[in-house]
Amino acid sequence: MSDSQTANSSPMIVVLTTGGTIASSTDADGVVRNDTALGAPQLPEHLSSQLPDELRIEAREVLSKDSSQMTDDDRLLVCRAIAAALEDPQVTAVVVTHGTDSLADMAMAADLYHRDPRPVIITGAQRPADDPAPDGPANLFDAYQVALSESARGIGALVVFGRAIMQARGVAKWHTSDELGFARNAPEEGESAAKRPLTLALPDEGTTWPRVECVWAGTGASATALSALINDGISAYVLVAMGMGNLPSKVAAVAKEHAEIPCVLTSSVPRGAVHPVYGGPGGGAELVDAGAIAGGWLRAGQARIALAALLADDPAATPATLAPRFAELI
Repeated sequence: MSDSQTANSSPMIVVLTTGGTIASSTDADGVVRNDTALGAPQLPEHLSSQLPDELRIEAREVLSKDSSQMTDDDRLLVCRAIAAALEDPQVTAVVVTHGTDSLADMAMAADLYHRDPRPVIITGAQRPADDPAPDGPANLFDAYQVALSESARGIGALVVFGRAIMQARGVAKWHTSDELGFARNAPEEGESAAKRPLTLALPDEGTTWPRVECVWAGTGASATALSALINDGISAYVLVAMGMGNLPSKVAAVAKEHAEIPCVLTSSVPRGAVHPVYGGPGGGAELVDAGAIAGGWLRAGQARIALAALLADDPAATPATLAPRFAELI
């Protein structure tokens, strides 16, 4: 119940639909496609009967897209829809249904702009709605259950998927098809700070994020891609490096040459934080000394979202001023 809700009001969840596998069906050729005819995801009776009788659920379509086609403008649209839903004091929580390909990016954006104590839950499905054993209904039911829990208040946006409940920051899709499709890369329990990470004011309508790209910097990578993006006028970029944040010396040389362009250093390794401790021409320590920002526990997709949002919040930011703010995000 929100601080503004009256004691005798019934709980209300607003469901924002955006498309994705949870809203898809399989055509005659076996191809899974968004199916606008499905409408909002529905719970079967054996699940809906377990929800409180007084619960009100209101579905609102925001988008109907394969999440691999989601743009940053789309993510801002969803964030604004979340904020609009929470303007109603009778709303207990918001649930967003989303495709899994970019669900982690959406979760990061939602969490960055979420300053209300009421729960915001992001969920979806690995199998389409017409599958003989769809996982979407169970995920949606779990999302409702978490949304109604007092323990979900005041801790930011959550991903509820495959029986797991995860804070948004650090979440990544770790399996292409398994029901437990997501995992969270984060400090061990007790290592992370108790305080809520930095949040940002939602940009005004019409504001767009600057162009931030991800650049693969694994073994064998040349500097061609990074040089081309810099010449094309990117605002900032995220390097997907190896190990604790090391990369080929040719890529590192270009990054150092253009140290005025904000750069976040992440890792292609699924677990653990970036620790820029190695020296040498491609060592993370030398790159951070030159002005790059260590991405911590965030992987490339969420780091890109965070960097773009910070630059939208302060277009005049420099690598030196961005670094402490980025550290507050993770």
